[in-house]
Amino acid sequence: MLRLVACTLGLSALLLFAVQPMLGRALLPLLGGAPAVWTTVMLFFQAALLLGYAYAHASARWLPWRAQAGAHLLLVGAGLAVLPFSTAGATPPVGDGLAPALWVGAWLTAAVGLPVVALSASAPLLQGFAARAGARDPYVLYAASNAGSLTALVAYPLVVEPLAGVALQARAWAGGYAALLGLVAACVVAVGRAGAREAAPQVADAPAPPLAPRRVARWLALSAVPVALLLGVTNHMTADLSAVPLLWVTPLAAYLVTFIVTFERPDRGARAGAVALRALLVLAAPLVLTLTCGVTAPLPLAVALDLTALLAVGLVCHGALSQDRPPVAHLTTFYLCIAAGGVVGGALCAIVAPLVFSHVIEYPLALAAACALRPATSGPAARRDLALHAAWPLAVAGLALGLDALVRAVAPALDGRARLLVAFAPAALLAHAAHRRPARHGLALLALLLVGLVVEGEHGRAVRTERSFFGVHRVTVSPDGRHRWLLHGGTVHGAQALDPARAREPLAYYHRLGPCADVVSAWRAGPGPRRAGVVGLGVGALAAYGEAGEDWTFFEIDPAVVRIASDPALFTFLRDCRADWRVVQGDARLRLRDLPPASLGLLFMDAFSGDAIPAHLLTREALALQADALAPGGLLALHVSNRYLELRPVVARTAAAAGLVGRARFDDVGAARGADPEGRASSQWVVLARREEDLGPLRDDPRWRPLAPDGGPPWTDDHAHVLGALAW
Repeated sequence: MLRLVACTLGLSALLLFAVQPMLGRALLPLLGGAPAVWTTVMLFFQAALLLGYAYAHASARWLPWRAQAGAHLLLVGAGLAVLPFSTAGATPPVGDGLAPALWVGAWLTAAVGLPVVALSASAPLLQGFAARAGARDPYVLYAASNAGSLTALVAYPLVVEPLAGVALQARAWAGGYAALLGLVAACVVAVGRAGAREAAPQVADAPAPPLAPRRVARWLALSAVPVALLLGVTNHMTADLSAVPLLWVTPLAAYLVTFIVTFERPDRGARAGAVALRALLVLAAPLVLTLTCGVTAPLPLAVALDLTALLAVGLVCHGALSQDRPPVAHLTTFYLCIAAGGVVGGALCAIVAPLVFSHVIEYPLALAAACALRPATSGPAARRDLALHAAWPLAVAGLALGLDALVRAVAPALDGRARLLVAFAPAALLAHAAHRRPARHGLALLALLLVGLVVEGEHGRAVRTERSFFGVHRVTVSPDGRHRWLLHGGTVHGAQALDPARAREPLAYYHRLGPCADVVSAWRAGPGPRRAGVVGLGVGALAAYGEAGEDWTFFEIDPAVVRIASDPALFTFLRDCRADWRVVQGDARLRLRDLPPASLGLLFMDAFSGDAIPAHLLTREALALQADALAPGGLLALHVSNRYLELRPVVARTAAAAGLVGRARFDDVGAARGADPEGRASSQWVVLARREEDLGPLRDDPRWRPLAPDGGPPWTDDHAHVLGALAW
């Protein structure tokens, strides 16, 4: 009976955690490839888990066993009615604030809400069934459930996604769910034969003292902090790379490992928690320091540090939960509190943080909270310690601010990132010195974080910051005072000279000696109409190429970017554009369909999320749609610059599959980011056309090299394997 229950729990958890990246992958193209899609999907699943646990708790407390079994069979069976899910016909709203997140939640509720709640409820209900049938420690089955979850998360990016498209994945998942219904029915029969009684609920069979409110509150906090850190780490990892399932499931798998380790063997979990606590105390201050100063490490090292911090916090918090497990009578209450804490942590990252914070500080904030919540390594606090709890963070903040001012005065030419490290490192050491007192340690790290938000960063003085569903956008004055920049995360997305004499000059990736100027010249020399489209507004720098008699249309999904580019107090490219122009809000693929066919002579694809172009704009279907918008002889230019992904071969084979020819140019200005005195930046562009003749002068320009497909499969809407494009 226990083996059957364990297998059923494993399949239930596998289905639950396989469908999460599956749904995130399906929704990404509809919302511009924004990393916040995964955060919202995670919040939905945390809420579904809470609802499932609440149903299991109520069922175990108020229903006789046969009624519980019948109700759960009915719920699991009802979930089949909405499967398989499909995004066909789904159209997200064009809006700001919470509108995209609310739409994602509503769509998920309608598409998979019922089966996901049924899967969530299976773990506590089946464990309760096993306890009724004589299992001595049903909590051990929680480890079997998490093992199924971990299997799903490892298999999805490495096996499922490379081999199957989203449509096939959805059908296979529906088949697995149907198999689960049969296993649940078999469990009910096996538990009944093992002696489960249709009498009073288990709570009455094994009475236990009531739970203290303080204990319940601690359960909530211990489960909320790791979830908040999980989402913070995931956002940090995907901000400048790409929102892809591999980078979603890796932190989630690490999070689940901490559950498996701590709940399968409490004694082993206690030892792992002790080791993790020491690691957390060592890592916390340096991590908050580097995150505050914007220090970036090589990708493998950065990912390793993020995952190590997540593992340490998870083992500490989940180890404390495991050590504080209540009697079986309170089993469903315990799981209900864990689920509720997960919803709190997810809501803080997905809903509260974007509304309250103008910067992405969830990651270091969760680290500080974990340090404040973890067990103390010294005796009880004396009264004088309460005063130090307030004085210590003030000393950390004062030291950081004072040293920052001193470094500015003594070494004004020092690079901004180096200046912050020199000024903040002693303050980080002072924060670490408080590690024996959890509350003081957490407050000291919080003080260091807050100071980092108010001082001038490596990108200069911030003059405006806006946060939307699609990310954080900062407008800064460069450290040399010559340019104004727009940044998304740590990536510059456009620049303009503050000198009025150069204000009309496109800078950064769009300067007049670079690929953009070549493409515009080839367009004007060709037969295409004098109508141009630009996907991705940025600061509006490409508007500087517009001339009288031309028509330019800019497509932008993020309302915050439209507000920034349209504000002449920040950037004036749109205001000064000589051509007729307009801005169309919404996802580019949806808006391009609204254009008359063959209406554009030139189309720039310059949409970015952080440092990555959204994958759904590089698929065979996307290129075909973009080509349909071009008139005969028209040109399609794609900006494929990326620090971590090699996208030129991807475009080459996808363009070949779409029947397009092209050239690529890498423009190396020979200067580090922000160091070029003229405001230029290195970039890589690909230009595509229907025929070689349509490329005009670019065909014979030695700087523009022919595309060479590498023989790999083209990206499609159903199957885009981003892992294969990593520039290791």
